[in-house]
Amino acid sequence: MTPPALPKMGTKSSEEFASDLSAYIASMRSFFAHNAAIRRKEALAIGIEEYRWVMSAPDVPCSVALKNDGKIFRYDASPPEGHPQEGKCDADWCRCFPKAIVKGFS
Repeated sequence: MTPPALPKMGTKSSEEFASDLSAYIASMRSFFAHNAAIRRKEALAIGIEEYRWVMSAPDVPCSVALKNDGKIFRYDASPPEGHPQEGKCDADWCRCFPKAIVKGFS
């Protein structure tokens, strides 16, 4: 899956550009959710069960990132808001990520 291209204003009206931007944001959310779901399944397949929620864009925080940053969750049990990049986010798209916790390593 390839990320969508950022829309350009060009000769578009502000309404057309806003529509293109909205579609771009929806595509980016879908792109990140798709990739995050694959990474989650891969982690479970190799025996990684938990992750620490990491907020990676403190300049664009959302309420979910602020609430979950630093907390530990299980890959097989979604938090109420969903896993990072797969669930709810107040920002245009989620920039958080799950930092895998590998038993025996700190």
